[in-house]
Amino acid sequence: MYHLLVHNSKVVPVGNIERLISEGFIMFIWCSILFILGILAFLDSMLNMGNIFRQVNSVFFMLISLALLIRTTTKMKTMSKENYENRVHNLEQQVKTLRDGQEKLQKY
Repeated sequence: MYHLLVHNSKVVPVGNIERLISEGFIMFIWCSILFILGILAFLDSMLNMGNIFRQVNSVFFMLISLALLIRTTTKMKTMSKENYENRVHNLEQQVKTLRDGQEKLQKY
């Protein structure tokens, strides 16, 4: 028996809620790091902190952006797989309902 909960207009097993919260928190941390790097780049342009800082900041910004891009694409693939699994589950329930109805009709 599945215990289901609706989250962002999709049905999610209750055991996966902790996973959804932790994934959201990880994305929040990545976005916070990018925001801090952006603030540092702005301060660098205002205060002229040096060429080495600009190179290091731009490399960090680029690598974190690449990591976010890869994570987002893998999440999109995972979400489409979860949608297919939900469709299969719904179809299995419909087939079960139809079979039960057919068995009841055959008894009468």
